[in-house]
Amino acid sequence: MEHTIEDTKKVEILKNKLLIKVEQLLKEEDEFLPFGLIQDEDGKFRLLSISNDDDEYTTNKAVNSIKAHIDSQVSNVDENHSGGFCQDFLINDSDAIQLNLISKFSEGWISIYLPYFIQENRKITYGSIILGEPME
Repeated sequence: MEHTIEDTKKVEILKNKLLIKVEQLLKEEDEFLPFGLIQDEDGKFRLLSISNDDDEYTTNKAVNSIKAHIDSQVSNVDENHSGGFCQDFLINDSDAIQLNLISKFSEGWISIYLPYFIQENRKITYGSIILGEPME
């Protein structure tokens, strides 16, 4: 299969959906737990999350579980086009959103970091995007 402009647009839509959900959670709770989205070929999304009500919940456990599930779904299910997940991250003692994206046409995971600050009026301002090392 060959990568098309339509594929690039789908991944951009996925990234934007993830950021919209993060912004909603930040405005409501000042933080967010790791979550993910899987996008099918028709552009429909499925939300993935893990409850922190579990006594054994850890961020690493949630991230590893979500990443593995997305990886499997995008790689092995023909109907799924792409997936991504977010987690709250610290860069130089500043809050940032870590976005991790993968599609059938990417050469693995792509990580993007977006610093953010929640102002007193609940408005969120963003810093410059930082590209990360590809995830394994």
